[in-house]
Amino acid sequence: MRASLCLVALLALAACQKEPAAQNRSAATPAPASVAGKVDRSHAGQPAPDTDFQDPDGDPTSLAELGGKPALVNFWATWCAPCKKELPTLDALAAEQGDTLQVVTIAEDEAGKAATYLASAKFAKLEGWADPKLGLMDTLKVTDLPTTILFDAKGNEVWRVRGELDWKSAQAKALVAEAFR
Repeated sequence: MRASLCLVALLALAACQKEPAAQNRSAATPAPASVAGKVDRSHAGQPAPDTDFQDPDGDPTSLAELGGKPALVNFWATWCAPCKKELPTLDALAAEQGDTLQVVTIAEDEAGKAATYLASAKFAKLEGWADPKLGLMDTLKVTDLPTTILFDAKGNEVWRVRGELDWKSAQAKALVAEAFR
């Protein structure tokens, strides 16, 4: 039984790393199970960087342009199984929060690929933001996928979570509430 679990874990990890290696570029890797869902407050208070990424139309934008209300920024990839597992709960959170919280899912893929995946999955609220050059991910030192960062209305980081989290859970709701304090 233990050997079977190890084999499943190794296969899942290999699948998540397959595409970035094929693209021959540096990319984030799936978050280790030991850190998944743990809150990191070591960057709290740091302002959101002005690094460009792509909006859903493929045009350059930055976190500063999102300003005025809290933003939950999720970094993911279409090739990452834990990321795709987490997306439905982010979509539910976005629907629940309405206009009070921006839920921004930024894929390390090309904008079109991310948008196509999100459309085919029929998410109601998630849009195809992208960081194909990994500029924002590098600036924020995001090394694991998924990683989610909460910014308050002033654009300062509150916390980040490496690995997947059920964004419909009581823990997630308490964490998101911190942006409104």
